Amino acid sequence: MKLLLTLLTFISLSAFSQDQPWKKEQILPTKDLADKIKTNAKDLPLILNIGPMQNIKTAQLVGAVNYEFGMMRLKDKLEGLDKDKAVVFYCGCCSYKTCPNIRPAFDAANKAGFKKVLILDLPVGIEEDWIKKGYPVE
Repeated sequence: MKLLLTLLTFISLSAFSQDQPWKKEQILPTKDLADKIKTNAKDLPLILNIGPMQNIKTAQLVGAVNYEFGMMRLKDKLEGLDKDKAVVFYCGCCSYKTCPNIRPAFDAANKAGFKKVLILDLPVGIEEDWIKKGYPVE
């Protein structure tokens, strides 16, 4: 019985990990981004807020991309940009793993040819994982 339970857990976790289009190295730790913002790093990525939540400092508000208008705004923001520039997406309404905006934005940037597409690591949401930690907001 214990072996069966272990096997079922492994299968469900494997299925979940395959469900995500991003790799582990494409999840950007919040501290790393906050440090870059605080130090005005030269290599600051393009930070796009693709949800209805509060803006992280230097982020550009796109809005919810799970709606046609939001997706059009995202495509306009990405058009003409250097494909080598790092692009960081966040929504913050909930966990990035279940957010309705993260996957469409991630897919759109990859289809547009961007080489460094990142998801901000917000396992709970913007309030818990960014604001309560004292990271910079506008």
